[in-house]
Amino acid sequence: IVALDTGRIRSFEALLRWSHPQLGLIPPAEFVPVAEEIGLIARLGGWTLAEACRQLSRWQRQSSAAATLAINVNVSNRQLMEPDFCAQLEQVLLETGIGGRSLNLEITESTLVTASAALARRLNELKQLGVQLHMDDFGTGYSSLGYLHSSPFDVVKIDRAFVSNLSASREYTAVVHAIITLARNLNIKVTAEGLETEEQLAQILTLDCDYAQGYYFSEPLEAEAAAALLAADGPWLTPRRARPEPLWFRSTPSRIAEAASLVHG
Repeated sequence: IVALDTGRIRSFEALLRWSHPQLGLIPPAEFVPVAEEIGLIARLGGWTLAEACRQLSRWQRQSSAAATLAINVNVSNRQLMEPDFCAQLEQVLLETGIGGRSLNLEITESTLVTASAALARRLNELKQLGVQLHMDDFGTGYSSLGYLHSSPFDVVKIDRAFVSNLSASREYTAVVHAIITLARNLNIKVTAEGLETEEQLAQILTLDCDYAQGYYFSEPLEAEAAAALLAADGPWLTPRRARPEPLWFRSTPSRIAEAASLVHG
C-alpha cells in the first residue's frame, strides 16, 4: 500500500494462502468459508493476526526502512466479536513489541450491516489500544453513510470494482470523487484498491486520494521478497510533486496525461 504524497510504501496487507502438499496454494475463497462453517475461523484468524505482527516486528528489527511500516490484517465479524479478542490482540502487541498504530485492522463494510451496540463498543475498545481501523470493500454494502460518520474508522478502502472502471465510465470517476470528498470532510483517509495500470494511477492522483494498492506496484510476495521491495523503495512517484492539484472528475485526457507524467519520476 503506497502513500501517494510520497510514493513510498506505507504498509503491507497480509494475504492468507493454504499450502497444500498435493493441491498447491489454495486461495482463501476456497478454505475460509469451510473454516467459518466448522467453527475454526476465529482460531485461524487469531493465528494470522499474530503471525502478521511477528513478521512486521522482524522487518522493523532488520531494517530502518521498516521503522514506520504498518501491517494490514483482515478480521472476520465472528473473530472480531470473540469475547477475548481485545485481550488476545493486546497480548500480541505486547509480545511482538509493535505499537498499535502499526497495526491496521481491515473490517469489511458488510460487517456493519449487522451493526450493534456490542460492535460499536468493540470498535472503541480497539481504538483505545491504538489500533487503526480500515473499512474494507467500501461502496459495496448498504451501511456506508450510516456508519461512516459514527464509527471510529481511520481509512476507507474503495472497492476495486470502482477503481478498475475509472477509465470506462465518468460515472465511476464521479463516485470515487464523491467518496474521497466525503471521507476528507470526515477526516478519514482513503485507499484506492485494485490499481493495476498507469492510467488508473494518473486518474487517482487527480482525485487527491491518500493511498493506493494493487498489482501496479507489486504482485503478492513472500516475506523475504517483500523486504527486498521495501529496501528498494522506488519511489513510484516523484516526491513533493506526487499529488497534483485536484482536477476532480472533470479530468480531460490532457490532464490525465499531465498526472501520468509524474509517475515513475
